[in-house]
Amino acid sequence: MHLKKNVFDSTIGLLMDIPRKTKDGLKSRRDLVALGIREELHPIENGNGKFTLPAASYNLTQEEKREIRQCIRGLKVPTGFSSKSKD
Repeated sequence: MHLKKNVFDSTIGLLMDIPRKTKDGLKSRRDLVALGIREELHPIENGNGKFTLPAASYNLTQEEKREIRQCIRGLKVPTGFSSKSKD
């Protein structure tokens, strides 16, 4: 069960661009530079030592994020199926 939750949390965190929940940060983007792949995702230095991360193709627009939230909010599941209890 924990594996399913972790995969769900990571996927939703990445798609919804939730701070501290995404694994797509500066370190992972620097790894792309070191590997020499996905040049469109390489960090861009601003000149003052700070970096900007370009948007990835999987980033959702605000409207798409709103639609996903509405879909998840409207899910109907059996009683206790998605509760946080330790039963």
